[in-house]
Amino acid sequence: TLATGVSDRYPVPEQVEVFMSLMPRMKSAAILLNPAEANSRTLADQTDHELRSRNVRVTRYEIFKLSEIASRVKQALADADCVIVNGDNFLVQNLTEVINSCILARKPLFVGDPDSVKKGAVATVGPSYYALGRQAGHKAAEILRGKDPRSIPSEYPSEFEYVLNTKAASAMGLAIPAEFWQRRTVWSSIDS
Repeated sequence: TLATGVSDRYPVPEQVEVFMSLMPRMKSAAILLNPAEANSRTLADQTDHELRSRNVRVTRYEIFKLSEIASRVKQALADADCVIVNGDNFLVQNLTEVINSCILARKPLFVGDPDSVKKGAVATVGPSYYALGRQAGHKAAEILRGKDPRSIPSEYPSEFEYVLNTKAASAMGLAIPAEFWQRRTVWSSIDS
């Protein structure tokens, strides 16, 4: 193939580590997904695996239509300590309904992308799109200098954003443990 590039693959192990450090007593988690999306199924599988390896009971809630969101989220919140939406485009587009339900239930919503944290979810670790742009730019420069794209290896993200919405955490009844802040020296903290 004549292709090279940079993937924006989500760092699921790091995400789950953040979720667990925010909720050290997490016993159960609900993963919301639209199984028609291949990326959503893949990220749900990875998230499920990482949570189970930490002895968290995981239940998946499949949502196919807009009209199903409210009832499925309500069921998930009744059954689990938290809700996770990881890379599901359909649910990210309709995240307000999920956020409002989590606020009413006083249970946290963890997500896969930093933009969803800015919208009102609690936290994530996601690829730095600024850094991805720089990585892709370096590849483009090599091609423009005459290098064969087939000889340029594709890459995964080299930098990640750790993002926490303190206002969302409070609204969803999540007290942030003091130890949480000590896990990293740099956090992007959103309080609006």
